Amino acid sequence: MDDSSLFENELLKNDCAPCPQCTDGMVYPVFPEHKVHYDYACKCCGYRIHFEANVVVE
Repeated sequence: MDDSSLFENELLKNDCAPCPQCTDGMVYPVFPEHKVHYDYACKCCGYRIHFEANVVVE
């Protein structure tokens, strides 16, 4: 697995992960009160990441 996959897996599993950009901060959900999280941000450097939901239409 590459580093981006490890980061994504840790972030989705734990709802936080070390920031890949500044390595000093942590990436947390932007809206922690929501049940499902798609947007995450680092509180130190402002790094942001957004995940798209997987949708299967039959």
